[in-house]
Amino acid sequence: MSANTTRRALLRLGTGALAYGAGAAAVAGGFAIAGEAKGAETERPGRAAWDRALAAYRAAVAASDRHYADVEKPANEKLQRRAPFAGCFFEVTDQTGRTVRHRWSPNDPDAYETMPPGSVHAAKAREVKAAWQAHQRAASTLGMDAIRKRSNELYEAIGPAEDALFQTQAPDLDAVLVKLDRLWSERDYNIPEYSDHVMADVRRLAGREA
Repeated sequence: MSANTTRRALLRLGTGALAYGAGAAAVAGGFAIAGEAKGAETERPGRAAWDRALAAYRAAVAASDRHYADVEKPANEKLQRRAPFAGCFFEVTDQTGRTVRHRWSPNDPDAYETMPPGSVHAAKAREVKAAWQAHQRAASTLGMDAIRKRSNELYEAIGPAEDALFQTQAPDLDAVLVKLDRLWSERDYNIPEYSDHVMADVRRLAGREA
C-alpha cells in the first residue's frame, strides 16, 4: 500500500446495512425495538444537520480520491516510467555468499566515497545516487511538488469534516451504522472520542440518555 492506497482504504464509507457485519447488525437489532416504541418519524430532529455533515465528509473524501486517481497516481506512474527509482538502498554480496542491504541517504550522498578505491559499496552507492538525481529532475519537470502539496491539502481537509460528522448527533440507526462502518473499516483505526460519540447516539436513540 503505497501510503496513498492505504490512506484511501481507510477512508471508504459505506451505507448498506449488510456491509457492517454481525456486530453492526446486533446493534441495529437490539435498539430497533426502542426506536419503534417511540413511533416512526419521517423527519427526525437533527436530520438536516446530519445530512449536511455527511455530505461534507463524503465531498472531502471524494475530492481527495479524485485528485489521487486523476492527477497524482498518473503522475507517479509517468515519473516511474521516465526515471525509475527502486529506493535508497543497494545490496552487496560478500565472499561468503551472504547478501547485505545497505542504505544510501540523499542527506549524505557521498558517504561511501571514503571507502577504498574500487570499493563495490562505493560503486553501488553511485548507481543509486545517479538514479535518485535523475528521478528528482524528472519529478521537477512533472511538477510533482505542487501535485503532492495539493494532495496533502485535500487529505488534511478530510479530518475536520470527519470530526464534524462524528460530533453531529445521529438522527437514527442508519446514521449510527454509518459511524460504525467508519470506525470498523480498519482494525487499527480507533479514535476514543469517536467511539464516545457513537455510544452517546446509541443511548439517546434507545431512550437511555442521561
